[in-house]
Amino acid sequence: MRHCESMGNVGVPFPDFHPDDPPLTKNGRIEAKKLSLLFNPCDDIRIYASTLIRACETAQPTAERLGVPITVLPELMEVGTAVPGTELQHIAALAPRALDSAEQTLPPLFEAGLSYENEDAAHCIERAKRAFSIIRDAAGPGDRVLAVSHGAFFGYLLREALGISLPETFCWQVDNCAVTDILFQPGKLPKLRYSNDKRHLLY
Repeated sequence: MRHCESMGNVGVPFPDFHPDDPPLTKNGRIEAKKLSLLFNPCDDIRIYASTLIRACETAQPTAERLGVPITVLPELMEVGTAVPGTELQHIAALAPRALDSAEQTLPPLFEAGLSYENEDAAHCIERAKRAFSIIRDAAGPGDRVLAVSHGAFFGYLLREALGISLPETFCWQVDNCAVTDILFQPGKLPKLRYSNDKRHLLY
């Protein structure tokens, strides 16, 4: 899915954060809570989010409801982002379920000065392959996975998950807090059950 509404989406200033790393708006936090109601406390689910705060914040209410951690994956990062992720104090305050993973993942990325700012399409494709491989390899039979990423990167991730080839000029529509559901079964083609779904926001 794509993260919930961020301050960057609506042009609200966010001076305490990097320009490429806006947090959620008040409405975005409401959206994230509504998203969490799609899942039951007994659900066995793995949650992944990019290292940016808007993705981690989106996953936080669901992780709280289910009592599971958020695994941050740099591979889910937005295209054209100048920083490798969110500073740890922001994650601790806004998405504590991601903090353990972030403490292991982010310091080396900041030290290395990782940036996706000048990323080309070939690199995005490879990054999507890595992201999907990490998520797939960790999942067991019957597992459900929630992966929170970003609008521009979403098309690359979806192409990889479905094993389809589409031209760069093809834009896959994905709105804030919209869910795309894909079923994976051994020996069968992936099944796209629905995409860009926001029915959960109606309640």
